[in-house]
Amino acid sequence: MEFLVKGKANLYYFKDNGRMTGRVDIDTFSNETFGDNYLFEKKQNEIILLTKEERTNYRKVTEMAPNHGANIIVKSMNNKYIGALLFETTDCPELKATIQTMELNHKSLISFTKKYHEYVCHDNTCIEYTKDVPKKIIKWAPVLSMNYTWIKFAQSDGDFGDHKIKGDFNPSVGLLIEIRDLISHERRSIQLLSEFGKYEHSQSEPAGQLRPDKLDMKYNYLKEYIGIRYTTPHRIIRPSLQFGLIAGYRFNDESHYSNQYYYPGEYNGTIPFTKIFVGIGAGIGADIHFSKNLIVFLKTTYDYTVGGKHIGENFTYLSNLSIRTGIYL
Repeated sequence: MEFLVKGKANLYYFKDNGRMTGRVDIDTFSNETFGDNYLFEKKQNEIILLTKEERTNYRKVTEMAPNHGANIIVKSMNNKYIGALLFETTDCPELKATIQTMELNHKSLISFTKKYHEYVCHDNTCIEYTKDVPKKIIKWAPVLSMNYTWIKFAQSDGDFGDHKIKGDFNPSVGLLIEIRDLISHERRSIQLLSEFGKYEHSQSEPAGQLRPDKLDMKYNYLKEYIGIRYTTPHRIIRPSLQFGLIAGYRFNDESHYSNQYYYPGEYNGTIPFTKIFVGIGAGIGADIHFSKNLIVFLKTTYDYTVGGKHIGENFTYLSNLSIRTGIYL
């Protein structure tokens, strides 16, 4: 357990794996808490656990209703910490509006406790210590991905007038950087992902007028992703939602095709595939917090990108479904 603010009123923080509610004695803490916990102490050796919990009530069905006499369960969310702080700070009615709108996190609680001291003390001498909350946290993680890619050519002349390439798997590796701003929004972060991969695909079809009968695609690619991610704080498993923008570049292209209908025996056609493509992406996932220093993530994302050699022709559309995993370091 650590001090966040120490003074006439103390604010504590600790993290554990159980659950505890109500008023407790400082010498008799049990190991029954869960996740991140905040405690407020105004009277010596008597602290209040600030919680946001689900309330379960049992009510009896009246005699006028069917199944009268039976108990029914009514569940609701209870911001218990608001009521507890209102009760503990009745000597500062000026803080009522602040308490009713505050969130249960480091920034809000430290700010509230400092304001309390401003009202009950005429100087800052009664505050002995205030923990500095970092404004930003930057984490990075190596990433492994398995991707399933569909390619479509459209609005072009020749053998690829409106041609779809069958989907295929391709692996990639990358580096993820996450920037979390604790001051403006602790649930929101910016993610930057650089990814390198290799795509290979071959297929054969019956010869046709505007269709390749044999196709071999082989190239490397770099993909850059910038997006915003929202996650649920203060849990072991934290679901997340993300969306953002994508830019990619193909290189070392060794792709070829043939059209035996027009060019029997030849196999040297160049695929009208653009090198640069841009688009959007979205995904869902979860972070698993095994410990403070061991966080594993798993996410599924869908990307849709487009590129073209010239305006109005040779457009290429890529759809990509990915499963990514990594460990924050």
